[in-house]
Amino acid sequence: MRLLLTSGGITNDSIKHAFLELLGKKVEDSTVLCITSASYTFKNGPYMAYGFLTGKIGAPMVNLGFKKIGLLEATALPHISDQILEEQLKHVDAILVNGGDPLFLYHFFNQSRLMSHILEKNILYVGLSAGSMILTPDIGDEFIGWNPEKLTSSTFGIVGFSIFPHLFYPELPDNNLENAKKWAEKLNHPCYAIDDETAFLVTDTTFEIISEGKYYKLK
Repeated sequence: MRLLLTSGGITNDSIKHAFLELLGKKVEDSTVLCITSASYTFKNGPYMAYGFLTGKIGAPMVNLGFKKIGLLEATALPHISDQILEEQLKHVDAILVNGGDPLFLYHFFNQSRLMSHILEKNILYVGLSAGSMILTPDIGDEFIGWNPEKLTSSTFGIVGFSIFPHLFYPELPDNNLENAKKWAEKLNHPCYAIDDETAFLVTDTTFEIISEGKYYKLK
């Protein structure tokens, strides 16, 4: 298991160093697949997706200079055979997962063995916001948006803590510490509120908080 769970992407040198450490090879020799499906539930979703894929909006991630870049569409996963998916994941060094609506992303991930393949093949998983949140046990009711399937706020639970992202982000005034504490009170496991300069490095043997900004352990 190799996970880098971020709020805003690879926003500073410390997070980039952690990314390179987990990648274990040169960026220019690496192949990645990008998933930006979670953005499409938002009215500006197509532009969020383009920004993620080009690095023109938000933090650099996809545009770090990889040898080969592919796109994987989460909403197509229920319609792809597991054999084909496994072939698509061959020789992939990292999966880069954009933010957006976490339950939307979780739902379509959960319709396939994508996450199982990532873990079994020890592919580096790098999440941004919702892309990080779906690996936690629970996103909390506050982050439920898209939900025609009447899902609960429970998600994969690959890590044992929940994440309140984008703390103090100017364009998200509700993402403040007071609301983060109220969110954490409703959950029954460790909870962190993190800003966009913070990330979690998680492996089978390591848990490390990487930050050049602010983060709070709320419980």
